[in-house]
Amino acid sequence: MPAPSGDVSAFFYKSKLNCLNLTVTNMKNNVTTCYFWHQALANRGAIEIGTCVYRFLEDLSKTHPNCDIILYSDNCCGQQKNRYLITMYYYAVSRLPIHSITHKFLITGHTQNEGDNAHSVIEKAVKRAKKSGPIYVPDQYAQIIRTAKKTGHPYVVEEMDFKDFYELKTLNDEVKLNMAKSVNGDPIKITEIKMIRFTKDSDTYAYKTDYAKNWIEVKCHKAPRGSQRNTNMSETVKTVSLKRAYTSKIGIDGRLKSDLQSLIENNIIPSYYARFYEGLFRSDAD
Repeated sequence: MPAPSGDVSAFFYKSKLNCLNLTVTNMKNNVTTCYFWHQALANRGAIEIGTCVYRFLEDLSKTHPNCDIILYSDNCCGQQKNRYLITMYYYAVSRLPIHSITHKFLITGHTQNEGDNAHSVIEKAVKRAKKSGPIYVPDQYAQIIRTAKKTGHPYVVEEMDFKDFYELKTLNDEVKLNMAKSVNGDPIKITEIKMIRFTKDSDTYAYKTDYAKNWIEVKCHKAPRGSQRNTNMSETVKTVSLKRAYTSKIGIDGRLKSDLQSLIENNIIPSYYARFYEGLFRSDAD
């Protein structure tokens, strides 16, 4: 979702600020949560997506402790299926009051889900809103999302700040989850995983490469060379803490900065909204 956006010819030739929305629907109560941020706060990648999912798990575990959670998503390897998200599940089931986490990756071509439905509703709401005038800043998108659904539970919008995101790459390095070989000695190919499951207080996790086949067990940690002892899950994870991915806003520079400055100087972005963008501009010395 670009900002600014609207039926203004000058917008079409300028770079715009990308606003990002990760949608999670709780199929038990039909409540959809939208984790919303923009590119001047954080990137769009595995650590950002993993952080939002962790936050969802954390909130759910407070209201439904010791539950078994099943997640569904498409098969996008770069964002939903990667070692950082897998390590996050391992960490979450160890540190949060969650009994188990299972992630099922939908078959390509059969990935229509509640998240897609929410995105469709939001897209239509944005189009309606732009008939009344341009969308200048991300806050307007957040408000549109909150009021987009006309029946049932309204969408919950969690506006993420840069300090809310966790460095899951560092977590992966510290936890050292075994993603090399199964207990049978077979190499693990993340791209082929169809389902993965973590259970609290277990020194193994399991995955499937075919929905109809049996689970394949994996030791969470490789035993030290010359030893048959496997490090217990809780012993490994209990000293690890999540670290912030960002210490400040990413900010805006380069062409995006100059294009937005041009829109402000020509009053295409009204002065009322100019301060928001000016607070994101990086100085030339940065």
